[in-house]
Amino acid sequence: MKKIKYFGTAVLAASLLFAGCSNPVEEIENTIPPVESGSSITPNPKPVPKPVYTYSTLSVYGAEDNDVKLGGTQNWWNGPDFSEENNEIVVNFGNAGGSGAYTLSFNVLEGDEIKVEYKSEISAQLRFVAGKECDVSAVASENYTTASYTFKKADEGNLHQIGFIAGEETGKLTVKSITLKAIDKADGLRAAIASVENSLSTVVVGSAVGNYSQEDVDVINAAVAAAKSDITSKTNRKDWYEAEKTLQTAYNAFVATQVKPTFPENGYNVAEATYIYTSIDAENSKISDINPNWGQASTQAYEEVTVEGTTRNLIVLNLVNYQGIQLDVVDISEATKLCFEYNTTEASATINIYPIYTGKPEDPKEYPISWSPIADGEWHTAEITFDKTNAASADSIDQIKFADGTGKFYYDNLRVE
Repeated sequence: MKKIKYFGTAVLAASLLFAGCSNPVEEIENTIPPVESGSSITPNPKPVPKPVYTYSTLSVYGAEDNDVKLGGTQNWWNGPDFSEENNEIVVNFGNAGGSGAYTLSFNVLEGDEIKVEYKSEISAQLRFVAGKECDVSAVASENYTTASYTFKKADEGNLHQIGFIAGEETGKLTVKSITLKAIDKADGLRAAIASVENSLSTVVVGSAVGNYSQEDVDVINAAVAAAKSDITSKTNRKDWYEAEKTLQTAYNAFVATQVKPTFPENGYNVAEATYIYTSIDAENSKISDINPNWGQASTQAYEEVTVEGTTRNLIVLNLVNYQGIQLDVVDISEATKLCFEYNTTEASATINIYPIYTGKPEDPKEYPISWSPIADGEWHTAEITFDKTNAASADSIDQIKFADGTGKFYYDNLRVE
């Protein structure tokens, strides 16, 4: 009995919107993978490294319900005679040429490849009828040769006929084998999940300079969890393919939510202000150490941000317990407040800011001023009013400490007014 071979392999199939059919086997690009409803084939559950394939041989006529099988024959035009000789299919086009077909039942997806090994007394056409009719030339050949076709996006559907078309020519075409190499969409879905998870491992939540909100991260993580569930709960290539496309759509939507980097629109040209640091004029910074070693768990650093071709260094503060800045001495004898522009999406309700002066050990060195940031991912201005009656050393500061809160903050234009 003649056999069709089914090859399951870990190949990433792209969402290519090819239209029309062509004769040569074409390479397909990658994306995230598939399975066809109606196909009862169970792919190899384990990823198969290329180029080694694991395959099972399936009956052409099929005694079992799950077989991919050739059915009967169909007369299209001046019907040829179909017969089996030496375990091969012989198509005899007789005295008037003509055409006919074997019927088949297999759902093909983009990237699946069908091969027909044959020899022929005449030039003919092989026609694969699925989502559309796809023709491949079969040249006259005394020796066995192979014609192949890789299905495109527009061709997807139930492959229900393999046609043999001779036109006016007469003669025999002998088919030695028909092989369908079907992409294992489950392995593709696994690869897609791994790709998305790898991308998510680099995502920063709550950044003002081009990252993501926690809500959006939760949505894509839920999509990944659903795709993982589909690996075991789904059973055919079409379902895995649809799961892959759903994950791709969710990931594309997630990427589109990325916060676009911005600079604060004001705060760098305030009259009479003394600037401790501004990215507009970083060379004149009064910060001598942005991350002094005070035994804290928090960190603070400059982060390069580019907006519409302009690059500046904003300050990013990752506040865990407390964090300080060491300054050149800043005169605040005439100032009434400490100000800066900030951006965060994850601030705690209240943070204490401590203006500090270490030059007079006999006087109080620091005192807290409560500040409640707005955590909406937009730039805002913080105004910290000095309580000079609470510190005898309130004419100057040489340190600033953030404490008693948590969160990631971007800030700029640190100044006293």
